[in-house]
Amino acid sequence: MADFDFKRSSKRCSVTDRTFAPGEKYVSALIEADDNLERCDFSLEEWKEPPENCVGWWRTQVPEATEGRIFWAPDEVLLSYFEHLSQAPGHEDVAYVMALLMVRKKLFTLEEFVESPSGQRMVVLNRRAKETLEVDVIDLPPDRLAEIQTELEEKLFTDQPLDLETPDGNDELDE
Repeated sequence: MADFDFKRSSKRCSVTDRTFAPGEKYVSALIEADDNLERCDFSLEEWKEPPENCVGWWRTQVPEATEGRIFWAPDEVLLSYFEHLSQAPGHEDVAYVMALLMVRKKLFTLEEFVESPSGQRMVVLNRRAKETLEVDVIDLPPDRLAEIQTELEEKLFTDQPLDLETPDGNDELDE
């Protein structure tokens, strides 16, 4: 079973171990390695292209000390992470919470709930891909829900609004 346990940005370059300065831009990437996803941060000088097995990446910035608001990773990264979770056995509860968040962000549209032999399923429409998906509805105790929310914050939020330029300066986000 795959286990996805990675942390919020360390604000250090994964290649050089240099600490990023306040206001400095860098690239964060989710990289699959040995059935795990790791978040790696790269200085702009060290970023050449997405590494092999990269699930998604985005350019962000170290916040100034006075800032505290948290922002979502780019939609493409959220969608890619949800797809990854959906294919990983044992992560149905995280996929369910992620699907609810995607509905809230309007990336998915809630179509209906249906009964299946394994229980209730939520049917959502991926608005970008125009694809209908079914996600198991999981009855989560409050403590597990809090764990999942913390996990998603660590993996998919950043401290700065996103600069949707690619690290090489293009105005498109490529993956």
